[in-house]
Amino acid sequence: MKILDSISNKKIDLNNKSVKIYTCGPTVYSNIHIGNARPILLTDTLVRFLSYKNIDVEYMMNITDIDDKIINKAISENTTESEITKKYTDEFIEDLEGMNIIMPNRFVKVSEEISTIEIFIKKLVDAKKAYVKNGSVYFDLKNNLNTYGYISKQKIDQLISEEISNEKNDPLDFALWKSTSIGLNWDSQFGKGRPGWHTECVALIDKYFKKSLDLHVGGIDLKFPHHENERIQFYSLYKTELSKIWMHNGSLNVNKEKMSKSLGNIVNLRDFLKVNSPNILRLLMLKINYSNPLSITDKDIEDANKWISKVTNTIKQSLINSKLELIKEFNLNYLEEFDSYMNDNLNTGQVITLVDKIVKEINSQISKKEFSNLYLQLIKILEVLGIKFKLSNINEKEITLLKNWKKYINEKQFNKADEIRSELIELGVL
Repeated sequence: MKILDSISNKKIDLNNKSVKIYTCGPTVYSNIHIGNARPILLTDTLVRFLSYKNIDVEYMMNITDIDDKIINKAISENTTESEITKKYTDEFIEDLEGMNIIMPNRFVKVSEEISTIEIFIKKLVDAKKAYVKNGSVYFDLKNNLNTYGYISKQKIDQLISEEISNEKNDPLDFALWKSTSIGLNWDSQFGKGRPGWHTECVALIDKYFKKSLDLHVGGIDLKFPHHENERIQFYSLYKTELSKIWMHNGSLNVNKEKMSKSLGNIVNLRDFLKVNSPNILRLLMLKINYSNPLSITDKDIEDANKWISKVTNTIKQSLINSKLELIKEFNLNYLEEFDSYMNDNLNTGQVITLVDKIVKEINSQISKKEFSNLYLQLIKILEVLGIKFKLSNINEKEITLLKNWKKYINEKQFNKADEIRSELIELGVL
């Protein structure tokens, strides 16, 4: 399998018997939006395919439950940070379940790993890669200039610090530990405070994976400064890369505009799922290469609904016309084609085209009773893509109705056929 490394822009072989994956999780001060869901769905597709190939996957995601945004949210809602983070963590898990996401092997809340983060920061201080000032700890960027910019290709002399601080050695140095008495804070050897965002993920990776990752997944918006700052901390300590491959998914626009609070066009995932099947969002994201920008329009959603309906109807007709439980072996031609596309940097766009091809062939073969092998391949491909259909088994009454419906059609007794068709629609068979 080859995956495009977004840093080198080269496809890298991923032939391990086991794969270590880390995906940046949410900051739980609000519900995630559909753009936040894109790296999660990307990772889910990757994990499903690796599992299908019998490759062991160790997959971790963090939950950032310490942040200024959480403090501000708690103040605005006159509640506690703990209540805010519990509410939105629980709802995040519900959203993942609603999207048919395979859960990571390990969810890690930052608030439960303060000692882990403190130990990692101490390593950086002892190695003289970071320094302590007035109870805060900063990464010494000037001491690590040679490889900074590896992820984002940013030039250090062109950067401007977002945070002005008189206690930093350099304005571009970033906080590993913030001295504060506001909001949740912890006692540490550096002073009372809380960890900085950029050191949380890398400290967790250092603890749980022990060495470099195979794949680090995240949105393109995290490339700088977050992923750049993660990577430089790890590299400064171990002189090795944090991840063999970086997978960055492209941005997401709605109706050809970037989602933003100022435009008022943020689409929360749970709001989207109230009116759309989770299959719709999966399909929209699978139809285009994950690294490309994605724009979702009302027309795209309408077309996705039609596609899902088409595939659903094909599956229903296959169930109606076949005794699938008797099939033990089937031709692998289409699964081999599926493998070749997925092995090429998760080329899911070509897989969706392949699904269309299989559906068309099944529909042409149903009357000849020669479609069973095709059906099983279709189901396997959809399963790996995470597209799930809830179809009940056809009972004897429904089978009788279907036979009579087809009989009346063949006899051109269309009024009787229409009556039975209406009943079958009510039963959800058609």
